[in-house]
Amino acid sequence: MGIVSAAPKTTIWKKIASKGGKAVAVFCDHSNDKEVVELFERIAKDENNRLDVLVNNAYSGSAAVGRNEGKKFYECDLSFWDEINNVGLRNVYICSVLAARLMVPRQKGLIVNISSAAGIRYFFNVPYGVGKAAVDRLSADMAEELKNHRVTVVSLWPGTVKTEQTYEWLRSGKLSKLTKLPQAQLERMVANGESPEFVGRAIMCLAYDNGVFRKTGHILLTADLCDEYMFIDDDVGKAAVDRLSADMAEELKNHRVTVVSLWPGTVKTEQTYEWLRSGKLSKLTKLPQAQLERMVANGESPEFVGRAIMCLAYDNGVFRKTGHILLTADLCDEYMFIDDDGGSPDYRFFFFFEFRILAIELRK
Repeated sequence: MGIVSAAPKTTIWKKIASKGGKAVAVFCDHSNDKEVVELFERIAKDENNRLDVLVNNAYSGSAAVGRNEGKKFYECDLSFWDEINNVGLRNVYICSVLAARLMVPRQKGLIVNISSAAGIRYFFNVPYGVGKAAVDRLSADMAEELKNHRVTVVSLWPGTVKTEQTYEWLRSGKLSKLTKLPQAQLERMVANGESPEFVGRAIMCLAYDNGVFRKTGHILLTADLCDEYMFIDDDVGKAAVDRLSADMAEELKNHRVTVVSLWPGTVKTEQTYEWLRSGKLSKLTKLPQAQLERMVANGESPEFVGRAIMCLAYDNGVFRKTGHILLTADLCDEYMFIDDDGGSPDYRFFFFFEFRILAIELRK
């Protein structure tokens, strides 16, 4: 069960319920210490002092960012700092203190602080960047003090997230004015961005990873976690973009050079069969032997992957795919080719099966 710190019956609460999850929506003003303390007291009472995961994502500075568009820090009201960082930074500390008091006695827990690359480069304004850098420092230092209690603390950097405000600021031109980036570039960034659900899947994978403690104190990127845990976004071809391919594609676009990342499914190689027979594949992937046998049986030959690449090479319109992650199963559907055994492998089933299991486990 999850605690959603928001107004009861919000869109978030309804979305969780519609997907089979269970959430308790609690109104909490995160600029009010008393209400925050009461929230954690309720969690302690309702959950028998158990708190597995804290995600610090509360933020109240968006309106202030928009209102001070184009102003230098010395042209803004002195209250601008507090509007940006009272909830965005101070509240992260307050919530983490209260969460740690529940996690330390149990010698386990995960604290995820949502931050961004604004911590290392100028973005929006001075208080915003300082706040993000401070959140990253906070994560590292809290991790140091909590390491002997096996409580994991990380900073998570999403990419461009497709929120309602992102689209609103993009349409109005405000995003270009705030970031000093060309409108056309921002449109591409948003088009190839991440859904809020993508960020949530990254956190879910961290929560389910028994070895997550090895990441404590680190800054993690959602794109890297996507590669590591092999999850996908609602829009497979755009949102889960491999950073290297995307960056190369951006630099080569004016030369009409196409760069893509290609994700095969389970490929039937000699090593795959060897590791399957010996049980090594099960040990490496932490998946049951029977499931792996089904995955390999329904997998792809190396030739199938080659045909996907050949189809891309012969496609005169392939440039439209530049910067995207492509799945061989999707290319099979698009270009209508088959494997040597006459089949059309579709490993996506196994991804969705795995995450259905993860979701069920996390609700327990």
